[in-house]
Amino acid sequence: MLEVILSFGPALVTVFSGLNPLFLLFGAVVGLVIGILPGIGGVVALSLLIPFSWGMDPTSAMIMMGAAMGSVTYGGSITAILLNVPGTASNVSTLLDGYPMTVKGRAGVALGASASSTVLGSLFGLVVLVVLIPVVSILLMSFAPPEFFLLAVVGIVSIAFLTTGNVFRSLFAGAVGLMLSVIGISPVTGTLRFTFGATYLLDGIDYSAAIMGLFAVSEAFKLAMGGYKPAAKVRTEQKFSHVMEGIMSPIRHLALFIQSSIIGTVIGIIPGVGGTVAGMLAWIAGAATSKKAKFGTGVVGGVIASESAMSAKDGGSLLPTVAFGIPGSAEMAVLLGAFTLHGLQPGPGLLTTQLPTVSSLIFALMFACIIVTVIGVFSAKYLAKISMVPGYIVAPTIIVLTLVGAFVIRQSIWDSFVCLATGIFAFFMMKWGFSRMTLAVGLILGEIAELNLGLTLQITRTGGLIFLTRPISLALVIVIVVTVLLAIIIPLRKRPAK
Repeated sequence: MLEVILSFGPALVTVFSGLNPLFLLFGAVVGLVIGILPGIGGVVALSLLIPFSWGMDPTSAMIMMGAAMGSVTYGGSITAILLNVPGTASNVSTLLDGYPMTVKGRAGVALGASASSTVLGSLFGLVVLVVLIPVVSILLMSFAPPEFFLLAVVGIVSIAFLTTGNVFRSLFAGAVGLMLSVIGISPVTGTLRFTFGATYLLDGIDYSAAIMGLFAVSEAFKLAMGGYKPAAKVRTEQKFSHVMEGIMSPIRHLALFIQSSIIGTVIGIIPGVGGTVAGMLAWIAGAATSKKAKFGTGVVGGVIASESAMSAKDGGSLLPTVAFGIPGSAEMAVLLGAFTLHGLQPGPGLLTTQLPTVSSLIFALMFACIIVTVIGVFSAKYLAKISMVPGYIVAPTIIVLTLVGAFVIRQSIWDSFVCLATGIFAFFMMKWGFSRMTLAVGLILGEIAELNLGLTLQITRTGGLIFLTRPISLALVIVIVVTVLLAIIIPLRKRPAK
């Protein structure tokens, strides 16, 4: 704990030194605007920023990415409250009470409640992250190649199981990601695999280009195919006194705020669940425990519950991402790709020698929430008009920016082709119910799994039995087996009797 706290000083100085404040502001504004655009979300914001981060210092890049990640949720709440159009999927629970409050002429209260809930919820999740990092760091010291291999397998299997949709299709998508990860030179034997004589494939599929295609280009195709319709009217009735009333509302509903933040943090730690589930569960729990207010009719408690849970989720989802390389959400899967791009390896190294970088990312998340809530509260009625931009204008812009960004990172036109190809492939994956996130995790963790499997087999004479003779490895094997069995049994039990 002391080591983590001591890293805060250098990290705080770093965040506000040189050009980093500009990177912080730029990331926050990008996240806010992307969050306002319905149907896009944080994965696109982070994907678009990956090429901008090329050549930057890793800490500066993480500051910019963290700022974008921290500001997306509040951007989505603006349109959810004012227009009944959720900017991101996570904001669905916000509109249940946010928009009815606007209809009642209390839009300012809803916006203020969303603003303060976002900031305080984010702080809650990050405090929990700081408390748990030392515990996880001690645990990681017991990890060796066998544990890291099994941990990669756990990441793919658990995310496939927790991802909504067909479990077997998600597992298949993870297997496709693993197959793509073996293209190029083997890290164990040095042999060439599946390069087909192409020099470009010697280094394998570029993570950054593939992830940008999986999450940004595919979403743009979805928009082009009718992802959303522009809003007809922006409701602007709000007074500053109403905004201040909303800002103070989480303090007046302190028990609800703490309950929702705990739910959001726990959901964030579980890989693959995401902010949508966190917001809805917190809203449902708030509705169940509320004695007076009737959620869904335009009460401020509904906004507090959903927004605080969604913001607290980010702190929770960072823990498995930085500690084990297992992304806690789709946004964290993209962030994991950015880690790889900048030479940051999740695990013991990231939590020891590069702890100030992690602390800078935490501060970026926190300050971004403060920046965008101040901007959002005073300019919400103008920012909401961004959602009136038709999808056929937004989609081509995203595609062009993404393809250019993919080219800029390594100045290779083939990266743009990979980005476009994975985007088209991911669009059909979404259409047919396959998990893009599982494929991305398989692609990223595949090389780690292969390398550690090779090292494991080199250091043992018992072969695969080493996984059963080490306590942590045995525990991970049990987790994998139980997860796969549940993935098979649960769908069978849900089948109706003939």
